Amino acid sequence: MPIQTTDDLAITYADTGPRDGQPVLLIHGWPDDASTWDDVVPALNAAGLRTIVPTLRGFGETRFVGN
Repeated sequence: MPIQTTDDLAITYADTGPRDGQPVLLIHGWPDDASTWDDVVPALNAAGLRTIVPTLRGFGETRFVGN
Protein backbone atom coordinates (compact mmCIF):
# COMPACT_ATOMS: atom_id res chain seq x y z
CA MET A 1 0.00 0.00 0.00
CA PRO A 2 1.22 3.52 -0.68
CA ILE A 3 1.87 5.86 2.23
CA GLN A 4 0.87 9.53 2.42
CA THR A 5 2.91 11.37 5.05
CA THR A 6 1.91 14.62 6.78
CA ASP A 7 3.81 16.45 9.52
CA ASP A 8 2.20 14.19 12.14
CA LEU A 9 0.90 11.04 10.47
CA ALA A 10 1.92 8.37 7.95
CA ILE A 11 -1.29 7.02 6.38
CA THR A 12 -1.37 3.82 4.34
CA TYR A 13 -4.09 3.54 1.72
CA ALA A 14 -5.21 1.73 -1.41
CA ASP A 15 -6.05 3.82 -4.49
CA THR A 16 -7.59 1.72 -7.27
CA GLY A 17 -9.81 2.07 -10.29
CA PRO A 18 -9.65 4.53 -13.16
CA ARG A 19 -7.70 7.70 -12.35
CA ASP A 20 -10.36 9.79 -14.10
CA GLY A 21 -13.23 8.05 -12.28
CA GLN A 22 -15.35 9.79 -9.67
CA PRO A 23 -13.49 9.19 -6.37
CA VAL A 24 -15.18 7.24 -3.59
CA LEU A 25 -13.60 7.37 -0.12
CA LEU A 26 -14.26 4.18 1.86
CA ILE A 27 -13.65 4.44 5.62
CA HIS A 28 -13.61 1.36 7.85
CA GLY A 29 -15.10 1.29 11.32
CA TRP A 30 -13.79 0.01 14.61
CA PRO A 31 -12.47 -2.66 15.11
CA ASP A 32 -12.18 -3.40 11.37
CA ASP A 33 -9.45 -2.47 8.91
CA ALA A 34 -9.33 -1.54 5.23
CA SER A 35 -9.97 -5.17 4.21
CA THR A 36 -13.61 -4.53 5.17
CA TRP A 37 -14.03 -3.17 1.64
CA ASP A 38 -12.26 -5.99 -0.26
CA ASP A 39 -15.51 -7.38 -1.70
CA VAL A 40 -16.92 -3.94 -2.57
CA VAL A 41 -13.94 -2.27 -4.27
CA PRO A 42 -13.88 -4.46 -7.43
CA ALA A 43 -17.55 -3.73 -8.17
CA LEU A 44 -17.06 0.01 -7.71
CA ASN A 45 -13.94 -0.02 -9.91
CA ALA A 46 -15.80 -2.03 -12.58
CA ALA A 47 -18.50 0.66 -12.53
CA GLY A 48 -15.84 3.25 -13.41
CA LEU A 49 -15.32 4.63 -9.92
CA ARG A 50 -11.96 5.33 -8.33
CA THR A 51 -11.75 3.99 -4.76
CA ILE A 52 -9.53 5.34 -2.01
CA VAL A 53 -9.37 3.16 1.09
CA PRO A 54 -7.21 4.46 3.96
CA THR A 55 -6.19 2.38 6.93
CA LEU A 56 -7.07 4.41 10.00
CA ARG A 57 -4.56 5.03 12.79
CA GLY A 58 -4.23 2.07 15.12
CA PHE A 59 -5.00 -0.43 12.36
CA GLY A 60 -2.26 -1.72 10.05
CA GLU A 61 0.70 0.46 9.13
CA THR A 62 -0.87 3.92 9.66
CA ARG A 63 0.98 5.60 12.53
CA PHE A 64 2.15 8.86 14.04
CA VAL A 65 5.43 9.99 12.48
CA GLY A 66 8.28 9.34 14.90
CA ASN A 67 6.56 6.35 16.57
